Amino acid sequence: MEEGLRDRLLKDLEDASWDMLAPHHEREALFVIGEDVELVDAGIALANDDVELVKEWQQTGRIKRPTEDDVDEYSQDKDKHVWQFLIIQPYVIVKKIPKLH
Repeated sequence: MEEGLRDRLLKDLEDASWDMLAPHHEREALFVIGEDVELVDAGIALANDDVELVKEWQQTGRIKRPTEDDVDEYSQDKDKHVWQFLIIQPYVIVKKIPKLH
């Protein structure tokens, strides 16, 4: 089952600007995934309700809700980065990646 879920999430990966993601932050549904966690792996953990793994990631800062300082930084750096995202209802999980010029 996990391979089918992985395949679906890989197909669902999309890119967005910070401006497109900001409303999800405002409704407290946005989580930022750290550099050392694959976005699809985080999506699988959330979809499978893997509470222990998600809790570990939260405690180590590998998955977090953005702070207002983070949001300010993301807004200022929007020309340097793009965000990959997945929707895992009711959440939107994102990962910042450098823009290729």
